[in-house]
Amino acid sequence: MSDATTFLSKLSIKHIEILLMSENISKEVFTDIENKETYKYIEIQSDGSILLGKTKYKFINRLFSLEKEITFQDFALRAMKGISVSTDKNKKTIVNGLTEDIVNQSVFKKKYDYVVDKLYDAARYASNDKVLSTLTGTETTEQVHKRIVQASGSIPIYAPGDGKEILRLKLKLDGYEFTC
Repeated sequence: MSDATTFLSKLSIKHIEILLMSENISKEVFTDIENKETYKYIEIQSDGSILLGKTKYKFINRLFSLEKEITFQDFALRAMKGISVSTDKNKKTIVNGLTEDIVNQSVFKKKYDYVVDKLYDAARYASNDKVLSTLTGTETTEQVHKRIVQASGSIPIYAPGDGKEILRLKLKLDGYEFTC
């Protein structure tokens, strides 16, 4: 592992901006837990850190030291908490998976784009956030659940790239059963 600065791609910065449109995620990121204040200004830095300001004006925030910088890891954990608030199914699995990815990929491997992709996918597909599902053109969790419950049998899940089956999802009316 090198000490070189890790940079976010432009796409990841856009994905973070979209994630922050979610009320649950923005509430977690913009709220100062210690002072119970809400920040009004945000600037996503290319190194993954996020600058928060108490006023909506960058100049005033800098002039009067009204800004706070949070690390990428802190942002990712706050975003994960916001995603988990809007998730009613498989919350524990989602939180455990995202926590592991955030720690392994951002802390140890410095793969920030990978973490943003995971957060973005979790917000679109695992949460009930109406804003994110509308922006991305995806179904909400309830819509997917209804569609899956109406289906019968099993669905193969294929690996990207080589197309090999890696998982077979067996469906039951009362829940889901996974077999490999």
